[in-house]
Amino acid sequence: MNKKKGGRLIVLVSLVLMMISILTYNTIGKSVKKVYGPILESMDDEIQLTGGDEFTQRYLQVDDKSTFGINADNMPIYRVAVEGEKSRYISLTFDSSWIDYYTIPLLDMLDRHKAKATFFLTAFYIRAHNDSVKEILRRGHEIGNHSKSHKKFTEFNESSMITEVEDCHKILKNLTGIDMCLFRFPYGSYNSTAIKVLRERGYYPIQWKIDSLDWKNESASAIIKRLKSEDAYEAGNIILFHNGADFTVEALETIFNELELRKLKCVKVSDLIYEKDFYIDGKGHQKKIKKN
Repeated sequence: MNKKKGGRLIVLVSLVLMMISILTYNTIGKSVKKVYGPILESMDDEIQLTGGDEFTQRYLQVDDKSTFGINADNMPIYRVAVEGEKSRYISLTFDSSWIDYYTIPLLDMLDRHKAKATFFLTAFYIRAHNDSVKEILRRGHEIGNHSKSHKKFTEFNESSMITEVEDCHKILKNLTGIDMCLFRFPYGSYNSTAIKVLRERGYYPIQWKIDSLDWKNESASAIIKRLKSEDAYEAGNIILFHNGADFTVEALETIFNELELRKLKCVKVSDLIYEKDFYIDGKGHQKKIKKN
């Protein structure tokens, strides 16, 4: 009798634990999907283009006869040595890999300060958050390619690099009809082969001069302090933020005050960089070639 009662108790406890596990899984699954989107979705299904060669049109037109310069085939652009009409320009960039929670608040903040920015998006972000992607463009900002899978390019062979670039390109093209021309390497990881793959596809590889480290989610004051200590408020700088960091929106209020105090204008990366007749020095600074 005792054995039977013991057996029934074990079965009952097992059933209760199983129900708790199922309920917990469903709750977590809904929470993750709400914030991150379908991050486990397969990216290997066939992609149909909306028409035309996806590498013939650009925000910036690449002229094969233009001079790319000394190290342009081996270095991304970290900052721009601005001059002339660009002399007060600076670019804020936002990497968007999974999380979408702060995208609209960021766009609202940019609108309030009449600032334009560049958002680097992964393929799975584009698929998961179609409405946010369209809203970024509707508000006059720019979208750059941040790869298909957000993995380090130094771990890929050339064929895989091409897939990473082209698949993300095609997904945005299908959704918006837009051809991207700016690329940011996940984790900032690149090599000469990666630069070659991008150059052959008319892409400008964009790094950053200042990393806000907002992804650490320390505090808004930590972000503000880091930018000040790194001399972030200089014309020509490209500053890295993320759309999924908890304190970026809060920090930006102070950051914009500093930018406006220095009369710096926040522009899209495509408006900051030089399209042609430039070279990139050993520090990744893009410089205009002086013509006689």
